[in-house]
Amino acid sequence: MNAPPVATILCRLIVPAVLLMTPNFLFGGSDKVTEIPDVVTAAVAAAFPGFELQKAKLKKDDGVEVYKLEGTIDGSRAEVIIAIDGTLLEIEIKGKK
Repeated sequence: MNAPPVATILCRLIVPAVLLMTPNFLFGGSDKVTEIPDVVTAAVAAAFPGFELQKAKLKKDDGVEVYKLEGTIDGSRAEVIIAIDGTLLEIEIKGKK
């Protein structure tokens, strides 16, 4: 049996890896993030002292990259949409957990 050509092997390995590493927001989805820029965390901390982050996603909203932050404020569930430059775009407090 002949071994598959090197190009075939590379395509089978590299293409899926690149697709996994490509942020989903390029395709209209969302991508969970583990690091948030200081300007974003500072803006949230200034607007909501005591905000406890639980989940963060980087998304594209009308062509603009934004962070969707989910967490709690004083025991209430909260969702914050904030631009990558720290501009608060949307805030929703949903009530107690």
